[in-house]
Amino acid sequence: MTDKKIKIGVFPCDLETVMADKKNSQYDFFYLTAIDTAEQKWLTQFVKKEKIIYYHLAKNKHRLEENDFTDIFSFSDVTKAIKAKKLNYLWLTVNNHDRAFLKKWSEINKVKIIGPDFNLQANFESKIWFDQFLEKNNLPKPKSQIIHPTEKNIKISGKMVLQSIDSAGGEGTFFLDNKKQINDLLKAKKLNSQNKYLLRQFVTGDSFGITLFTTPKIIALSAIRLQCYQPGANKNEKIFIGVQWQKNQIANSLKNKIDKTFIELGQLLQKNNFFGFANVDFILNKKGKIFILECNPRFSSATVQLLGLPKLIHGLKAGNLMVKSYLKNEKPSGKAKIYHFVKTNYEGAVLNIDIYPKKTLEIKKDFTPGVYTINKNQINFISPDIKKIGLAKNNFIYMSMAQKHEKYSSHTNIGTLFANYPLFTKNGSINPAGKKLLAKFKNYE
Repeated sequence: MTDKKIKIGVFPCDLETVMADKKNSQYDFFYLTAIDTAEQKWLTQFVKKEKIIYYHLAKNKHRLEENDFTDIFSFSDVTKAIKAKKLNYLWLTVNNHDRAFLKKWSEINKVKIIGPDFNLQANFESKIWFDQFLEKNNLPKPKSQIIHPTEKNIKISGKMVLQSIDSAGGEGTFFLDNKKQINDLLKAKKLNSQNKYLLRQFVTGDSFGITLFTTPKIIALSAIRLQCYQPGANKNEKIFIGVQWQKNQIANSLKNKIDKTFIELGQLLQKNNFFGFANVDFILNKKGKIFILECNPRFSSATVQLLGLPKLIHGLKAGNLMVKSYLKNEKPSGKAKIYHFVKTNYEGAVLNIDIYPKKTLEIKKDFTPGVYTINKNQINFISPDIKKIGLAKNNFIYMSMAQKHEKYSSHTNIGTLFANYPLFTKNGSINPAGKKLLAKFKNYE
């Protein structure tokens, strides 16, 4: 019976596919896991052994926290393992820097990757293409200009933001006081004179994120979350550090405006045959005006909680719906069902654990990944199975694939915290609760 099911491979380092509801009689999920890693040690505590497919990573690529999927596929025998198990599909995050590789790998090995079309993803994630898409469709956005760094005719004045086409997580995004600083970045070799960049007017306001989930039959808007940043290593940069879900803090007049704007965007995504998760960043200023900034057409830092807590997106089991829609090759027919912007009483958060070493740092401690609870400053481990976080307000997930004795010498995200309670202040700074967890899980020196 099992052999007749469609076989789908997922990678545990993609927590979204671990968290997603995968109960379906028509397909079977298998977890591709690197041998002798923190990932293997964690996963084998709660996943049946017959659901795990092992592969070997090259010794020089053994640090999962630094690997992307291009590295994992290039420096391991995972392709051999996938073929041996006769997997039909993979479900994983397709980031900008992996997209071209994964597209070619998929074509060569005849294993389909569940998700939006590769080319569509690339377009929507391109800062320039998406800005032009917003312009063409009269959606609200900051004033902008496409430039080379040597451009003399700069039409933007005052404070501005300069972005590379594939900027992500704050890297490749520069906040400037004036156009002279473009030349300063060029001299500092932060920019390539041959490349095009998006230059847009800096707009003040709160930075939010919202998820648009689309299938051929559905357009759904999630609750919104505050996007949180901290200063980067360079004065012109800000680094993304997490999100804070917003508890019923949007006035009804703004709720209607947010709903109208992003339903319209969702309809355009659907019209362009984009199906899946589109995470959109926008600014909401004090006058209630919306400025759409960018689109991340894939899993994001917020997706783990969206899949684990369906109430954040109308109770929809979005992961299951996405897989089902892809496997059935559903086509648009008739009018899509609309799930409007929803307020929530949830005030959980996601906090990245990033290191910025001035010298080489060594991992000194191993903390067990999984669900924890905090009560009167006492932190206790509950389960390695992250799906067991539930809704208890004191619960949180700690996740890191970094291992004892590993050494890091550059900016690295070595873990993430997903909490059912606030980890940031209203202005996006890490609050005392967030600082407490960062101190507790500091595993390096």
